[in-house]
Amino acid sequence: MAKAPTQSGEALQGIRLATGAAPAALAVIAGLIIFAYPLTERCHRGLVGELTSVVPSR
Repeated sequence: MAKAPTQSGEALQGIRLATGAAPAALAVIAGLIIFAYPLTERCHRGLVGELTSVVPSR
């Protein structure tokens, strides 16, 4: 917008943090959790079996 007021330096820093650093940090945490989750083939088969018994295929 041509006549929009400019953002303060603190507001710009908050916007950058909310759109960049925070999501990146959460993605790293999620990656670590996924990496550490002990999902074996046997466990995967059990989970899939439970899901297919609850949610019928189309």
